[in-house]
Amino acid sequence: MGTEQILKLQPDRTLYLRGFDGTGAAAALCQASPTGFTVCGVFRDIADFCVLVIYDADNLFEHYSVKYLPSFDLSGMVLNFSLSYQGLQPIDSAKFSWIDWAQLDVVPLVGDPAKITLWDHATLASGTYSVAQGVYTFSAPGGCYIYDRLTLYVNNVVFDFVANGDPKETAAYVAQWFADAINSYPWIEWTEKGVVFNSSSVVIASADDSGNLTLKYARAGLVNVNGTSVEWVAWIKFPGIAPGSTICLNGIPYTVAAVSSPTSLTLTTPATSGTNIPYVAECGGSDGNDLVVYMVVRPGNINLTVNNPVLQLTGRNSENVIWDISLDFSALGIDQIRQAWLTFAPALPAGTPYTDTEWTATFTNWSVTDPNNKRPLQIAGPGSLRVGNDQSSCTYSDGWNLQPANNYWHGFARITDTPGSSVTLTYTINQTHDLYLGTSLYIDRGMVSITLDGTALPDLDCYLETGPSLSNPGSEVVTRRLLLAGVAAGAHTVTLTLKNTNNPNSFGFSFIFDYIEAALPTSDVNDATVTYSNVSPALDFDTDATYKMSPQRLLWHILKLGFRGQLNEYLGVFWWNQRKRAGATWNSAVVTIAALSGGTWTDTDYLTVAIGGFTMKKSLIYWDTAETIAEHFVCYINSASVSMRAEITGSGEFTIYPR
Repeated sequence: MGTEQILKLQPDRTLYLRGFDGTGAAAALCQASPTGFTVCGVFRDIADFCVLVIYDADNLFEHYSVKYLPSFDLSGMVLNFSLSYQGLQPIDSAKFSWIDWAQLDVVPLVGDPAKITLWDHATLASGTYSVAQGVYTFSAPGGCYIYDRLTLYVNNVVFDFVANGDPKETAAYVAQWFADAINSYPWIEWTEKGVVFNSSSVVIASADDSGNLTLKYARAGLVNVNGTSVEWVAWIKFPGIAPGSTICLNGIPYTVAAVSSPTSLTLTTPATSGTNIPYVAECGGSDGNDLVVYMVVRPGNINLTVNNPVLQLTGRNSENVIWDISLDFSALGIDQIRQAWLTFAPALPAGTPYTDTEWTATFTNWSVTDPNNKRPLQIAGPGSLRVGNDQSSCTYSDGWNLQPANNYWHGFARITDTPGSSVTLTYTINQTHDLYLGTSLYIDRGMVSITLDGTALPDLDCYLETGPSLSNPGSEVVTRRLLLAGVAAGAHTVTLTLKNTNNPNSFGFSFIFDYIEAALPTSDVNDATVTYSNVSPALDFDTDATYKMSPQRLLWHILKLGFRGQLNEYLGVFWWNQRKRAGATWNSAVVTIAALSGGTWTDTDYLTVAIGGFTMKKSLIYWDTAETIAEHFVCYINSASVSMRAEITGSGEFTIYPR
């Protein structure tokens, strides 16, 4: 193997998995190389997920001889990769992220966490990104009769055609009327309160001379237009819009010539220039197959009919589509980071319970541009010196206790939660070095003052928000922190003192002292100086250091430590468990539609169904029946909600279930 470098964002050296264990779901990171990798697994519940950590400054895994030193600087770097999902909620979905499957999560070195929407930085590389669509066919022999009426519902949006009895009102006329009404509808508006979305689902329409109305699933947003140039302003960006497809600007259809970036496209013909212009464009992907629209037909219609009042949009495709993703860390304001990860979630089924699903995420063409040469990671190279907490050169004041743990150096550290407690140690090294403290960061940690040879160094705050909530605080991060770079060679004295002030977010004053390290940083990772031809470490697939990493990273680690013996890996019984519900029932709510006092409803009535803070509305018309109202809410819930699904369970009755 020889000498090599470890690089930030290197798939076969620094990536790992987390988050999927303990619930019956399983995942693996495999086929890792410098230019790509695969993550695959099985989900058994819609609440399952898997996290892929693409960078962690605090390396949790390798032996100290090859464990890279913490480095937070990604300035100037641009990460590019191609991505394809099978069996996962796709990044192009506009649905609410019940877990962060649509984002790159970033924990910066300082400041609040950031979420970067992948779709906003994607371009369609290959594959058929088909659009879900459906066709209504109208019939009006001899033209519409006066008061013939059809009312189209797209979730909460209503398009109501009432005939005047004019001979020109043919089937083709009716189809075009609906197309014009749909394309000019203000699906999105710019108001004093900001962007307002008037529907949870959007469609775009076209009509032909045979009375066919084609509805396609769509996206909407606001744009600035200058001739043939269209620039994104707000809401959904342009990835996946295909050249040759239709885009409506202020209700007027145009043809897309090319999409040059997620925020810029050109038209084949000039449009009226302006700012904050509403746009609607065809949208491929799996969301479209969740949409069902329907028409209420006036029972007294004489001539005007439609072939099928309920229309399920079909033909979508999000799988086997490859997206090119480009993430410029400096431009995004996330170039000083502690950790960054992607999340995989189960594909949301359309109105049905979730069933066990095998899934795959394939990453190819992985590359990083690094103009500032910030990507190479360093290790504490040969000649580095470590002073452990148990060595005779350490002198402790009162207030310290022994703290055993497998992830501390030599299996234990010293802990104090008494402000004023201190430890003083000495060391000697004959080379200029960087001084590191081995410690533990957590939500109850204190702040430490540091002196080197009697000179005060900046305080070290050991508080770290390690979990998503107080009820799920996560685990301590055992790591190193740089105290001072470029320390001169010679004998030195270090004193660490727990202060009586701490981070206002901390729950305590605890401080862990593991070791002091005088590191001689190098980006060259050499082979082991001693090899063992017939020895290998014991491997257990139930431990973090195996199942969370790729085989390629694990094998590299073993070889760098000098082990050359045959590997024998134990597969724990946990991985044979397959969670399955037995005797469980879903909570549900049954909704029955009935007119008050035996009467009926009028065109001024409306009905709402609220699930928590999510309120769905149906404007009623005289011709509505209990069945059409029930159908409305089933369609609405299944297309718009990620937490609930609904089914027709009787005449004028539907049942709501949690997903």
